[in-house]
Amino acid sequence: MFYLLRTTQLPTYNENISDETAWRQCFHVLPYERKIEILFDFPYRGREEQWFPMWKQLMEWPDHDPDYQHAAAEWPQSRGIPELIHPGRSLEHKPSLFVSDIWAIPHILLQNTSNRAYEAKRGNKLLGFYFPYLSQAGIRTDYQQFTLATLDLEHTNNWVFGKCRPENGEGQQVKLRVLKKVGVLRTDGISELLTVPENSGSIVKKIHAFFV
Repeated sequence: MFYLLRTTQLPTYNENISDETAWRQCFHVLPYERKIEILFDFPYRGREEQWFPMWKQLMEWPDHDPDYQHAAAEWPQSRGIPELIHPGRSLEHKPSLFVSDIWAIPHILLQNTSNRAYEAKRGNKLLGFYFPYLSQAGIRTDYQQFTLATLDLEHTNNWVFGKCRPENGEGQQVKLRVLKKVGVLRTDGISELLTVPENSGSIVKKIHAFFV
């Protein structure tokens, strides 16, 4: 598995630990690009205390649409690997992933409109999202507010939706948000209402994010 994942480190081997414990140890030494793939491609949260999936969830990975190209997993080499910083002491001992300069739509209301589709609402603006995987189970949103985030507006990507945490703060130039991953949705395109310049009313903003 480590050969396929192209990791440069190995955790200490211990034949007495469970598959789940071994996977948690393995995950922390994965290359950054593999963690990005899991963040934007895997449709569910793992445990309450971890955003990445459990080993059991990986073994039961749902069937996906054969036309889906996993575009969201691409992390351009030109962006490099961001420095890992922490906005507050409360995150120091939690398995978080820092992603810099991503596009986000904050304060979105999500409503399930069919067995595979969601409607995202921000004021009078509506966007349609759907499940990237054919057998993906629905996630209750209960009219809560979420932040939707993606890597690149120029391509059709998955969007991670998460709840904001109280550790949110200010970065040097853009907002720094702490997001508890809830799930992953997909959209076919971005409305022109979203891609206008920020000072013209766009609801898409650049942020730095810690996913927890």
